[in-house]
Amino acid sequence: MWKEFWAEEDGVHTVEIILIVAVLVCIALIFRNAIIGFVQDAIASVFGDETKAGTSVTPAS
Repeated sequence: MWKEFWAEEDGVHTVEIILIVAVLVCIALIFRNAIIGFVQDAIASVFGDETKAGTSVTPAS
């Protein structure tokens, strides 16, 4: 009975994926400030410093 239980692999892949997602969420929570800063710096370098959060940029006419 125990050998059959340990040999059974139903749902093993689901558990592995859940554990991987849980680890990624924990890493994101631990480094959230660094991630937010990185994204803000990347957006500022792409769009320039003239775009601020909550403001819209209109093209010059």
